[in-house]
Amino acid sequence: MSKAPQEIADDIERILQVTERFNAAQAADPVLETVEIQEILRLVTGKRSIIACSMGGRPAVMRMFLEDDPALSQREWNELERIWPVMAQGPYRVVEPLHHSPTHNLMIVARAEGTPLLEQLWQSDKADRARYLEPAARWLRLYTGGTEEWRGARHRRWLAKAERAADRQAFDELRLFEAEIIALLHQMADRMDGAEWRTAVSHGDFHPNNLMAQKGNLVGIDTGGSARMPIYKDMARFLVHMGRRGMLPSGKARLGVDAIGLANMEEIFGLNAFERRFALPFMMGCEVLLRVETRALSSSRIRRAEAMYAAFRDDLESLLTP
Repeated sequence: MSKAPQEIADDIERILQVTERFNAAQAADPVLETVEIQEILRLVTGKRSIIACSMGGRPAVMRMFLEDDPALSQREWNELERIWPVMAQGPYRVVEPLHHSPTHNLMIVARAEGTPLLEQLWQSDKADRARYLEPAARWLRLYTGGTEEWRGARHRRWLAKAERAADRQAFDELRLFEAEIIALLHQMADRMDGAEWRTAVSHGDFHPNNLMAQKGNLVGIDTGGSARMPIYKDMARFLVHMGRRGMLPSGKARLGVDAIGLANMEEIFGLNAFERRFALPFMMGCEVLLRVETRALSSSRIRRAEAMYAAFRDDLESLLTP
C-alpha cells in the first residue's frame, strides 16, 4: 500500500530532524567525525531512531534518543558496558559498545552480522529447527547470571498491566480467548499470593529476532529494555513470540508454545515446581495479553494466534485442575 502525500511529507520531516540532530552532535564530538550515516532502520517519532552507519570504516548501528533526557542513553550504555565483559566472546555474545555521546543522547555499537533467529528458523529444514532452542535458552541464562535474586512476587501488577493492554485487542475472536485467559490468570494469581519468585537483570525484549545467528554463535541486540524483572518475562517473550506465529521448531506444543523450547528454559534455569507450574505459565499468559494484534496483520497471522491462544488456555486450565 503506497503512502499518502502527507505521510511521505511527515517521513521526510522526521528524517531531516534526525539528520540535523546528528550533524549538531558530529560538529561537537570529535569521535563522531569518522561516522557515516547509511540508512535509518527504524524511527519511533519523538522517542528514538535506529541508524545503520559506519564508524572508522567499521559497520555499526547508532541509537539516537530523540527525547531530551540524557539518562535514557546513559542507562542503556551502562547496561551494555556491564554485560559486555561477560558476553564479549564465546558462542553467546552481545554487540560491542563503541561510543557514547551523553550530551547528544546517542550511542554507537558494533553491527551484529548474521541472520535474525526467527528468520533462521523459517529458512531451516523442519528437522533441524529444534537445535537452536537450547542455545537461545543458554544465551538468556548467561545474560541473567550473577544478578538473580528471590523477591516477593508482584504478579498482580503484571496482570493489571496485561489486562490494560488486552483492552486494545482489535479482533473479537481473540478478545474471547483473552477473556478466558484473564479469568484463569486471576485463579492462578490467587494461588501465587505471598509467594516469592526470581528476578534478575534481563534483556527486556528477548524475542528470536533480537538474536543474530552466525556460524554457531548467537549475538544479542537491542538490550535497551534491560532492567530487573522476573526471570520468566524474557522466557515468555521468546516462547510466545514464536508460538503466536505458528513457529514450533520441535513440532510439539505445550501451553501453546514449543514444548522443547519450554523444557529447555525450565531445565537450564533450574526452575522449581512452583516456577514451572505457576510463575512461568503466569508470565506467559501476561505476554499473550501484552502483545496486541493489530488490523495491519494478515488473516493467517490471526489464525495462528487463535490456535496458540486456544492451546494455551486449555493447558493453563489443566494446570489449575487439582
